[in-house]
Amino acid sequence: MKKRWLFLLLAIDAVLIIAHILWGREIQLLNLDRERTPSSYYSGAKLVFISATAWVGFMIVTRRWEKALWGLFGFLFLELAFDEISELHENITYYLSVYIHPSQYFRSPTYMWLVFLSPFIVAGFALLVTFARYAARQTKTLQLAVYAGIAFLFTAVSLEFLSGILKLPSFTRWSPVFEEASEMLGATCIAFAIFSLVKELFEKKYQKKAT
Repeated sequence: MKKRWLFLLLAIDAVLIIAHILWGREIQLLNLDRERTPSSYYSGAKLVFISATAWVGFMIVTRRWEKALWGLFGFLFLELAFDEISELHENITYYLSVYIHPSQYFRSPTYMWLVFLSPFIVAGFALLVTFARYAARQTKTLQLAVYAGIAFLFTAVSLEFLSGILKLPSFTRWSPVFEEASEMLGATCIAFAIFSLVKELFEKKYQKKAT
């Protein structure tokens, strides 16, 4: 069941990536680098699912430190989902750039969100690594799934940074494809891990009560 669900998400990811490669330049709705498109809403829905599942985990566990971990994890992905749908980090960058007037290191001011939000980016990855170590208490497979998700998300952020400082036409053309693909695959890995982990915690807790 869990594997079928994982393969379904990977299949949707693959279809959206291939559609962008084939028709993304001509059909804006299929362009992964555009906002308010089917791919962006799909990504947002996936992030909402991760957050909602994390809150189920929050209600299952009983120890305070576990509740804190699950709560922070759920809040992180709720914020990411809101950002995906609302273009929050672009708007923050616009308003801060108006008042702060930062030095121009990137080929476009929109990339300055990587600087403005860098403390939150570092904190987010630290939380993900902590959660991966927590997932290892259940099975190594779940830990690997979370680490794979972290690697994909880190790749996406790195490509965004490189896109801002490099002016090579071939790179700027293809980097959005790999960036958005990495973001989607990262969310898929984490969605699989979080769903599997919550399912195992739920079964352990309530099967014990039933017996």
